[in-house]
Amino acid sequence: MNSQEDQPTLEQQIQEKRNIGDSFYENREYLKALEAYDETLAMNPDNAAVRNDKGRVHYMRNEYQDALKCFRQALETDSTPERVKRYHYNIGCTLEMILQYEEALQAYNQALLIHPLYEKAVYRKMLLLTLDLKRDEELVQFCNEVLSLDSGNEEALTEKAIALTRLRRYDEAIRAYDEALKHYPQSKSKRYSSTYVLHNKNMLLRAMQGK
Repeated sequence: MNSQEDQPTLEQQIQEKRNIGDSFYENREYLKALEAYDETLAMNPDNAAVRNDKGRVHYMRNEYQDALKCFRQALETDSTPERVKRYHYNIGCTLEMILQYEEALQAYNQALLIHPLYEKAVYRKMLLLTLDLKRDEELVQFCNEVLSLDSGNEEALTEKAIALTRLRRYDEAIRAYDEALKHYPQSKSKRYSSTYVLHNKNMLLRAMQGK
């Protein structure tokens, strides 16, 4: 006969059930993942991390309103900065999918208030300002904010150079490209390459010479 000490605690049961949900999620068995997360939440309705997990499943199923509900509920029951920034980020990504770009920008800004160099939020905000909102002046300002904290951030330098080119501030753009190229030999960036940056710079130089 097992002693009471051999019985798993409620916390252990919750973690075990969450792990099952995570496994289903990783295998893209989303309905089973939702079921496991719901069972976990039945044991602890205020578990914000699991609520966030459930939101990610809804996001992958294109159920964006349900995803938003989960992410916002997670925010209501958790104050841990490292997790809260992820909830804001997830809200931003979801709002982008339903074309609520201004609200998405606010969500990324909330994440960046907690961690100004939060890489995922930095990049998504850059893309949002570039592709959807098309606000190049604001993008340049944001890149400068990032660079004030990380002067060698090659992605901020590259995005800044591209925005400056669109703004026809060509000399500033060339300087930004040159600064970016200084960092690419050591860069681990998967979003840009030195070849891409050099190509953009050379195209701009040729355009300036043709004037």
